[in-house]
Amino acid sequence: MKPEVIALTSVVIVHFAFAIADSLWKVPLREVSAEKGIFIRNLWTTAFLGIVAWVMQENYHFSWQDVIFSVLISFISYWGLYFFVKSQQYLPLSLIGRFLVLKSVFHFWWSIIYYKEPFVWQKAILFGISFFASLLIALKASSERAKLQRQGILFAVLASIFWTISYAFFKEATEKLGPSQFGFVLELTILCVSGFQLFWQRKLTQVFALSGKSFLFLLLIAFLGALGVYFSNLSYLLVPLSSLLIIRVTGDTIPLAIGLFIYKEKLTQWQYIGIILSLIANWGLMVLE
Repeated sequence: MKPEVIALTSVVIVHFAFAIADSLWKVPLREVSAEKGIFIRNLWTTAFLGIVAWVMQENYHFSWQDVIFSVLISFISYWGLYFFVKSQQYLPLSLIGRFLVLKSVFHFWWSIIYYKEPFVWQKAILFGISFFASLLIALKASSERAKLQRQGILFAVLASIFWTISYAFFKEATEKLGPSQFGFVLELTILCVSGFQLFWQRKLTQVFALSGKSFLFLLLIAFLGALGVYFSNLSYLLVPLSSLLIIRVTGDTIPLAIGLFIYKEKLTQWQYIGIILSLIANWGLMVLE
């Protein structure tokens, strides 16, 4: 099997991890705030990635300026995660995806303009199919649209903006620090920011006042998140960013499946069409690579 295919297969696994983790947030959010949930999650993700960084012993030569740069984009990324988690308190996950998918359009062209990746028209077509499929997946019946709350939409838009800015530089940060070391800096920064929020709200001492079920869900979210962060960073070194985006956009199919079986959500015919189109786009990318 070609190394490119192995790398791309790893990327698919990564986005399964991210998508499943994103889908599990609704359970602990019934009991904990966004800041508290993120803090507990990042206690574990920081520990997991710290162990990975210690085991891998990546030999990257970087400066303090590189570390500061990584901390800065990690700080921006925190607000993407924060507003994404907040939006789940008001909106169905599939509808949040309608706003988050817009960042992939920017990143697709960013990969060509900033990272000088060659423009491949086949990839552009596949990306277009994936993007259209994601919009179909985000469609819901009009009765459900009527339940949208403005605050939830605002949070979803803010999450998209902050993640658009930070994700644009993740590839550069990974090339400077290495996959596990940048992952550790990313998760540690998020841990510190969420901890400061709880301290400012005078809730830090109450952080572990939660049920066993919520704790286990957050632990699972943390494990999947750490897995996703490391291999996502690794994929930046193995796979062109434009190829990663095709898979990332089609990740909307996974939360839908979880919503169908766990949260008992119903799919529309347009969502089924979107799922089929996204699978076609992924298959086309595998053949192209």
